[in-house]
Amino acid sequence: MSALPPPYSNPGNQPGHGKPGGPPGYGPPGGQPGGQPGYGPPGGQPGYGPPGGQPGYGPPPPPAPYHQGQPGYGQPTTVIVTQPMMSQPMRESPVGMTCPNCQKQILTSTTYQTGTLTWVACLVLCLVGCDVGCCFIPFCISSCKDTVHSCPNFIFKDQYTFLRLYVALVRPHVEYGNTIWYPHLKKDINAVEKVQMRATKLIPDIRHLSYEERLKVLKLPSLTHRRRRGDMIQAFKILKGIEDISYERFFTVISTNTRGHNWKLAKPRCNTSFRLRHFSQRIINDWNNLPVEVISSKTVEAFKISIDRHWESVMYQLRN
Repeated sequence: MSALPPPYSNPGNQPGHGKPGGPPGYGPPGGQPGGQPGYGPPGGQPGYGPPGGQPGYGPPPPPAPYHQGQPGYGQPTTVIVTQPMMSQPMRESPVGMTCPNCQKQILTSTTYQTGTLTWVACLVLCLVGCDVGCCFIPFCISSCKDTVHSCPNFIFKDQYTFLRLYVALVRPHVEYGNTIWYPHLKKDINAVEKVQMRATKLIPDIRHLSYEERLKVLKLPSLTHRRRRGDMIQAFKILKGIEDISYERFFTVISTNTRGHNWKLAKPRCNTSFRLRHFSQRIINDWNNLPVEVISSKTVEAFKISIDRHWESVMYQLRN
């Protein structure tokens, strides 16, 4: 057995032995090529494999950008800082501002309405001792009234547009669950009806008319009438078997021959006002008073048309 060569020696230019004192990773002394793996080229250029084209060696990849491949770095973002818009005081003259509805820069349009200051000025003139006609002077002065600022993009409201928007977006909310939640107190009836009162005043052409006159012009029934009509439609569905509910659970049909239609209901005794306002009790009088041609309708749509024709004279009235 031959003895091992001494350390740092390179007999016969054996691969794997570097030059004593030299930096690691460089080939044998003399820069002899040989294609041995693990040796870099003479000169000490890092990242290049030995000549010979052995697989696994190639040029180094290009350096990655500073923000790529490192945790905590992502795509560059742009931060937009907006200054808060100072609200301008609303006075008698139009004001330039951003409309909260259309998000556009507008110059507001102004209208005047009778407010608290108008009535206070009228009362002061009465206490001072002015004549009856002088007390109404504040109602003719614009500076004594409240100034209402509105967006000019929505200042025009015709009847056709109002009806489509109100019937589709507003009225379903105030009519939801009327058969179950049926307001019978006067304060509740007025509170619900005021929604439609305020809505019909948005049309400038009929704002000066009374509430019932505005309803007639728009051909819009009152909410009180709509609840009464809805009760009749629901009773028709139950009694005619359109709803999957047995009418015997709610009503008692009179079997005797009486004047009028053959679907008249018996009215039982009620000891409490809560029971009297229940659906099965409050509809009896209105149902029994309907004519035969209305009750004998074959479909729900035919019943709606018949009852609207029968109640045409009272559909705009408020019944408290």
